[in-house]
Amino acid sequence: MDIGGEDLSIRLRRPTRGLSQGADKEEEEEEEADMNVNVDEEKGQDEDKDKLGGNRPGKCNRKRNRKRNRKRNLNGASGLDPELYGSGPHSKLFTSLVNTITKLTAEKVALQEELQRAEASTSPDGENDENQLTQEGPEPHPIYETFHTVDCGKERQSFRDVPRKFKGDVKDDHLRGRDEVENITKYFQDHTATAFASIHFYSCDQYEAHGSLSSIGYKTGKLVRDGPPAKSESRIIAIGERLVEALKTIISSNPSRFPGYSTDDMPWFFYPPYSLFYVHNRTLTELLDSSSLNEGDRARLRLLCEWLEKDSGADWKEADDLLSRGKINQKHYRKLFRPDELMLVQDGDGVTSAAKVNLWPQYADGDDIIGFQWCFNGVFRKDKLRIARLYQTKLKPSDKETDITSLEYFPLRFAGPEVYGKLLARGEKFWSCRKKRLICHKDTDQSHSKEAERRIMVDYQMYRRIYKDKMIFNSSRDDLGAEAMDNEQPPDGDFLVLLPAYIHGFDLQQKFWVKLRVDRITDVTWNKDVFERLVVPYQTKELMQALITAQATRSAPDMIAGKGNGLIILLHGGPGTGKTLTAESIAELEERPLYRVTCGDIGVEPGDVETYLNATLEIGKAWGCVFLRALEYYDGIMVLTTNRVGTFDAAFKSRIQLALHYPNLDQEQREGIWRNFFHMLRGTKERIDLDDLEMNVGSLAQHEINGREIRNVVTMARHLAQFRKERLVYRHMQHAIDTVIKFDKYLQEVKGCSDDRWARADGLR
Repeated sequence: MDIGGEDLSIRLRRPTRGLSQGADKEEEEEEEADMNVNVDEEKGQDEDKDKLGGNRPGKCNRKRNRKRNRKRNLNGASGLDPELYGSGPHSKLFTSLVNTITKLTAEKVALQEELQRAEASTSPDGENDENQLTQEGPEPHPIYETFHTVDCGKERQSFRDVPRKFKGDVKDDHLRGRDEVENITKYFQDHTATAFASIHFYSCDQYEAHGSLSSIGYKTGKLVRDGPPAKSESRIIAIGERLVEALKTIISSNPSRFPGYSTDDMPWFFYPPYSLFYVHNRTLTELLDSSSLNEGDRARLRLLCEWLEKDSGADWKEADDLLSRGKINQKHYRKLFRPDELMLVQDGDGVTSAAKVNLWPQYADGDDIIGFQWCFNGVFRKDKLRIARLYQTKLKPSDKETDITSLEYFPLRFAGPEVYGKLLARGEKFWSCRKKRLICHKDTDQSHSKEAERRIMVDYQMYRRIYKDKMIFNSSRDDLGAEAMDNEQPPDGDFLVLLPAYIHGFDLQQKFWVKLRVDRITDVTWNKDVFERLVVPYQTKELMQALITAQATRSAPDMIAGKGNGLIILLHGGPGTGKTLTAESIAELEERPLYRVTCGDIGVEPGDVETYLNATLEIGKAWGCVFLRALEYYDGIMVLTTNRVGTFDAAFKSRIQLALHYPNLDQEQREGIWRNFFHMLRGTKERIDLDDLEMNVGSLAQHEINGREIRNVVTMARHLAQFRKERLVYRHMQHAIDTVIKFDKYLQEVKGCSDDRWARADGLR
């Protein structure tokens, strides 16, 4: 809100005391003309009562107000109202004396100003040095003023006395006082002793709406006597230029004592609750004596601090008592947040993030919290955060107290120290993912839940390359810079705490980009033992490991650059013989992400197939993936699995460096698979009789089922034991096997042979 001056919108009228004789004559002429107008208006009242008031209801008759006000100011310069002392001969004499005194006072002021100009013109340097004049005598003791501004639409008027409506006013007349001020900025310049001013604001509409005139009433459309003083709707504190500079000096000399307050844009007016002084009033008072300010500026600042303590001290103490109990209400909500402090923000899913409050006390709309958070889309940028009080849905109405920590947004200082630690740890995780990184993500907060863990590749450069039109990439502004981005150590301060709660990554299992909670990110733990436990002949594993190890350093002998550098392995055999597990074991052994590609992913249209494969191979090359099914120009490890090797043509076969057949499992291999599953059960918290299972592993291995079926049997047996609330034993395994075998026998009866014999007869395997 602006309140006067070249950059201010309120124009406050100059006091009328001290008018020159010529000006006085002009005012008398205007007064006489105004009196004539009033007489004419009174004569016309009986002719047209609808014209009383002059304007439409709700609009102020400002032109007539100004004339009446000048008349009142001229006659009332002594502070007395002529209506109070009648209209007899003594009254006329008294009025004449008052007018004479006013004229003589104005002449005296004019003569003094002329004398000062004459003395300045005869000085040795011939200049009008105002500083020299002021330095000749002691600096005046600082004072403060109180102004009253009436705001009705676009036009505003201000006074030194409380505005009201006066006897004879109509409903549409403007609220006004007797002592007008034209411009507060100029007033501070002309009255150097004025350190600051308290400015109250009033509204004509509210004056009428509040029933201020209900006990007086209008007679024939006019007030029968003066109305009561108007009630202020709001207030601000305006400070003079010297006081602004004094505050700048104190704050810039002690920046650590005033966090969040910059002297670059120090305001000259402050809105309630005067945040700077509410938080730092005592600090300002303590630093006065040790500051470099001169005595005059110290006196100005001391006067302001003492006045604010007297004016608002009780209100501040009430707020402090409330906050000390972890409570807040509507009345003191603006005092809850402080500049440069951390604030907690909770989203709709209950996930908490931090923001830094960036409030300056000059903002009129103190209900809004203004701050910033760091955002990330491959580069770091500061995003402005503006939260209106209406979003605080848990803030109780009126003066009812609310727990601060129950609010959607509240300062971090009211939370426990463990909250800051969690935000810091989460920020460290985010910083480690600012570049390409493979991570694990849990879909739940249960740290022991292995089933919910997924592997995700975080790579915003690839994300931007594929989805450059997404909204997240609308802004490419970099507020951190490439140098800081490349540094292993994050920026100092609260940078890590202010990082986002979410990050985007590519789900290697579901094969699409997902939004991830950073606090659920963990490091990838490579399970290299799985390759050792792989149930395949030793010679096959040795050859496979040799080729995989050599692939990282091999140089292709192909004549075409970029062709033939990959390692393509074909694993063929019946279902459940370990082909997919082999591919997963290779990825674990080489510590590479496993990218699964199926026929359904690729599609059947030639254009779609080519587009999909190009995009997939680009991702695979950038991330060094082990591909499970996909071809020749891929510079990495690709594992193809099939149970339909009979359909391969010669051209496809020639591109395969290593083809491994996975025959049906024999009893020894099945026993090894059963033991592998029992070994994994040791890491669970379930009630299991492992001794009983190990004793009967030979009996379990006699059943001719494949590895996938063994896994299904173990899963069914575990669920059966949990349902019965019993320990897992051999009996539960046998129950599940009987169900699987019954289904296999039924299929053989339908087909007339086993799956393996049927596939061979059809030329598929």
